[in-house]
Amino acid sequence: MVTLTQSDDIGQHKWYICTSVMVLMSYMMSVLLIVTLTNFLKFHLKLVLDNYTTIENLEREEGAKSKFDIGRRRNWEQVFGTNPWWWWYPCHINASRPVGDGVRWRVHYTRVIDEDEELPAEG
Repeated sequence: MVTLTQSDDIGQHKWYICTSVMVLMSYMMSVLLIVTLTNFLKFHLKLVLDNYTTIENLEREEGAKSKFDIGRRRNWEQVFGTNPWWWWYPCHINASRPVGDGVRWRVHYTRVIDEDEELPAEG
């Protein structure tokens, strides 16, 4: 027959406290990571749907729309390709290539005039 001594109980109690603290810290860190990544995902989904790069988003004026914004669906297809079955796949194959050649992009026809260009003065 094995009897437990008080030192065994104290050792198990310390082990229980240590593992409980580790589990709690792991839980808190995972919640922090989930919150951070959720905000990161929301920000980048907004950028894709509005057809902005991160730099363009930082430099734009409040309420301004991108001249490259051609609608949410087309903006999405311009980044992820036209085939929805391949949107989850992180590598581009011929069937999942984004629309465009990487140099020239479709623009919204009412926003073609660049902000830097001025219209000729009348008179």
